[in-house]
Amino acid sequence: MEPPPLKKGKTLFSFYQSKQNSNSTTSNVVETSFSDVQSPPSMPQANKPSEFDSTVIERDPGLRLQICEYPVNQRDEVRRAHMNLGPYQPKLEYLRSSFGKQNRRFQHIWFKQFSCLEYSPSKDKGYCFSYFLFDQPNKSISRSALVDEGFNNWKRVNDGSKCVFLLHVGLASSSHSCCVISHDNLKKSS
Repeated sequence: MEPPPLKKGKTLFSFYQSKQNSNSTTSNVVETSFSDVQSPPSMPQANKPSEFDSTVIERDPGLRLQICEYPVNQRDEVRRAHMNLGPYQPKLEYLRSSFGKQNRRFQHIWFKQFSCLEYSPSKDKGYCFSYFLFDQPNKSISRSALVDEGFNNWKRVNDGSKCVFLLHVGLASSSHSCCVISHDNLKKSS
C-alpha cells in the first residue's frame, strides 16, 4: 500500500516559513530528508568533566569540583564514590592563623564533635561534607562559609552559642539537616 501523495508545497519546513516567503516559494519547494538537516554545533563545556572515573577522586574539599558541576546523569555515582570514602578528615599538623595577637589553628577534635566536617590542607579551611554531597546552590537562600569558599576563622569555633559549626548545623529543619537526611537515605538505598 502506497502512502497518500503530499499536497504541493506542504512539507515540515514550509509549515515554519513566513507567509510572504511561502507565497513566493510554493512552486519551488524542495523536499529535504531529515538526514540532510544538520543539527547546531554543541557548545563546549568548560571545566566540566565528560566522564566520571570513580578510581580518581579528589579528596581535598578545597580543590574538588562541586557535585552540581558534574553532568546530571553522573551525580549519584559521584556522590556514592565520595560517600564510600567518607569526609576528608586528615590528622596533620594544621597551619596556624593569626587573629590579632593570637595564633589559632584547626583542631582534630572538631571531627569528633561534627562528623560532617572536612578539612582542606591546601586552603587551610573547613567544609561541610553533607552540603558538598546534597546542596543545590540555586535552592539555598542563606549559605554558610562551610559550603562554598570554606571557613577558617578558628576563633569563632568554640564561641558558645555563636559557634560557627553549631550555627551551621542549626535546627532539625535546617538545610544542613535536610542534606544529612538525604545522605542517610542514599546510604540505605542499594
